Amino acid sequence: MKMKKCRSIQAITLFALFLFLLFPLTSSLTELTPNQILEDQVLLNREAPYDMYSPKTYNVSLNAGHWTVMIEPKSGSSLLEVNITIASDINMTNIIAVSGTGYGNFPEVNFTIVSDNTTVYILVHENSLNGDTAGIFSIGVYDDAHFHSWAVIPPTPLFPILLIISILVLAILLRAILVRKTPKEPRPEPKIQVVQAPPKAIPEKYQRRTDEDDGLRMVRIPTECPKCGAPLSPEEIDWVGPLEAKCGYCGATVRAQFERI
Repeated sequence: MKMKKCRSIQAITLFALFLFLLFPLTSSLTELTPNQILEDQVLLNREAPYDMYSPKTYNVSLNAGHWTVMIEPKSGSSLLEVNITIASDINMTNIIAVSGTGYGNFPEVNFTIVSDNTTVYILVHENSLNGDTAGIFSIGVYDDAHFHSWAVIPPTPLFPILLIISILVLAILLRAILVRKTPKEPRPEPKIQVVQAPPKAIPEKYQRRTDEDDGLRMVRIPTECPKCGAPLSPEEIDWVGPLEAKCGYCGATVRAQFERI
């Protein structure tokens, strides 16, 4: 009688243990919506006590097509290393795809579904060498149209800063291109006057020729100072050297050219 009672107690204990082991698996199953992100998912490290560690299991109903599962750690959880398994059954016996082999971080996996309304199961487990990474993450299942737009701009705290820097750099480049392509307004031709230069304004090698012909002493010189725009009247030109005059207002050198030589 006592033997039967002990066996009954053992059977009840084993059944209770089976239910205890089965309960976390079924209760942790979370349903995902295609092309929508599920945030604030917690994954403990494998160093935690055995009854505390549990991989994250999800199910999602998908139509035929190419799909991608993406894991994105939350800020402060960037060291989290995961592996993803896709299967057609909750026991993960009929595996469709895995994100990677061996230890390390494999946060992305893609696969193809051939029939509409197909339910797949997704297992996310901690995958570091020492089993010591943990953190909070977001998960999503995306078709090709949604995956590319989501993957190009992943959520990150640095994104606003990077966006501002990119806009500034782009604005500088556009400004440089526009300035380069904008045609420059041609500088107005300076107004020229023809005056007779004094002997000291004639270069030495032309002295003899100009002595024989006063007409050769005619030179061309601007009517205004190229630097300050002050007028240079023939009577006020201050000749300081061969074919060189000085502006009486700013002191700039104004060069002259022979009219006939």
